[in-house]
Amino acid sequence: MFVGALKIDLLVLESRSLKEKRMIVRRIKDRARQRLGLTVVEVGALELWQRAELGVAVTAQERGQVQALLDDVWRSVTTTEGVELLHASRDIAPFIGEALDPPPPRAPDDSSWIPEEWRASLDEESP
Repeated sequence: MFVGALKIDLLVLESRSLKEKRMIVRRIKDRARQRLGLTVVEVGALELWQRAELGVAVTAQERGQVQALLDDVWRSVTTTEGVELLHASRDIAPFIGEALDPPPPRAPDDSSWIPEEWRASLDEESP
């Protein structure tokens, strides 16, 4: 399995406010979700109204598949009207995971995982 990440820094030319910037960023994110089935996240420059830093991470069986997906996102973002590419960086690596031990089993009546605010409503519902 391979893991890839892409970070894109954009200049949002048509933005005159954070609200306008967010509309343009939302359009980019929606297009990636609809066309590619991927989620693009705004990862930086959140309070700057003419800059956007976007990130996406993907996994696939083959390195070429990861590269193709990231290239598709890059193309989709950079062809958006009203934005200019400032910088893009990509990283693709084989996944070398750390083995995890399974969590210890819980006792059947263990309710320690239930948040306090939920417990009150559960006690109210009990007969």
